[in-house]
Amino acid sequence: NKDFFDFEKSLLQRAFNPTTSYEGNIKGAINLYMLFYIKHRTKVAACFRTLYRIYDLLDNAELKEKIKKNYLKIIRAQLTDSELFFIRYNGMTYYGDNFTKYINKYNVIKHLPAFDLLEFKDWWKDLTQIERTGINIVFHNSTRLLRRILLKRDSDIVFRIPGENLKYGFEIKTKSNYEVEITLQIDNSQKNDIMEYVGFEKFSNKRIQALLDCYLKETFLYSNFGKFNKKQDLEFYSNPIITNGNICIINSGVRNTQGQALKIK
Repeated sequence: NKDFFDFEKSLLQRAFNPTTSYEGNIKGAINLYMLFYIKHRTKVAACFRTLYRIYDLLDNAELKEKIKKNYLKIIRAQLTDSELFFIRYNGMTYYGDNFTKYINKYNVIKHLPAFDLLEFKDWWKDLTQIERTGINIVFHNSTRLLRRILLKRDSDIVFRIPGENLKYGFEIKTKSNYEVEITLQIDNSQKNDIMEYVGFEKFSNKRIQALLDCYLKETFLYSNFGKFNKKQDLEFYSNPIITNGNICIINSGVRNTQGQALKIK
C-alpha cells in the first residue's frame, strides 16, 4: 500500500551517501534503488507493470485526446510523492525504460518534489522539513515558469520575482529558447520574510550556485531520462559570483550548443 512506499523512501534517503558530483550521485542513487528493487521485486514490479498497462491501454484507446488526457490526469492525481519518487528511479533503469515514453508524454512525475531526490541530499540533509519544502516550492515554480516561457518560440524573456525590499531576488532569462539563465540576487542588508527562501540561509554562496547548477541538470536532462535534449548538445555553466557591498549575484545557465530549442517536460 502507499505506506510501504513512504517507509521505503525514508530508508533509501537515510542510507544514501552523497558525493560532490551530481553525475556520481545519479549513479549511486540508481545502484541503491536497484538494491531496493531486487529485495522487493515481487511487490513493486507488479505495481509498475499495472501502471504501465493502464497508460498503454488509454494511450492506444480510441478516445478523443482531451478525454484521454483527463483520464490520465486522474490517475496521476492518485500517485503520492513517494510513489512518484520510485517511478522516477525505476524509469532510470532497464526495467522501467518502456514506461518512460508515457512518463514523458503525460508528465506523470510532474508533481514529484525534486529537492527530495537522493541526488540533492548533500543540501537537504541538514535542513528542517519546512526549509526543504520551501526550496521544493522554489524549484516547482521555476520549472512551471520555464515550461510556459519556452513555449514562446524565438523569444528573449526575462522574469523577475515581484516585490520590493526583498533579500532574495529570483530571475529567469531565456535567449531564443536555446539558452536559459537563472540568477539569484541576495541583498544581505535585508531580512528574509519569504518562507520559500528560508533554506537558502543555511548555504554559502558557492553552495547555492552548485545547487542551481544541479537543478538545471535535473530539469533539462535527468527528469526526462535524457529523451528531450541530447546530453552532448547541452552546455551547463556557472558565471563568477559577483559581490558588491551587501549585494551578491549568483548565476547559472544551460545552453544548447547547436542552437536548438531547449525542451522541458
